[in-house]
Amino acid sequence: MIEKHVWREMSTAKAIAVAMALFLVGSIAVLWSWNTLAVDLFQLPQARFKHAIAFVVLLGVMSTFRWIAARRSD
Repeated sequence: MIEKHVWREMSTAKAIAVAMALFLVGSIAVLWSWNTLAVDLFQLPQARFKHAIAFVVLLGVMSTFRWIAARRSD
């Protein structure tokens, strides 16, 4: 039996909606974890939502570069 990849079965609009939802949830999780750990335990400055978005974008760009480098080495 051949298994199909989940993203191949989704429509483009549904894939974009899922990616945006993951981005939003990831940003909220980064913001919550920073403000919980760093601010409460170590008295570091509190992060704002724009900082969390920038961090998630940075992680996305870095993972894209890593994915491209891995494909080029094959």
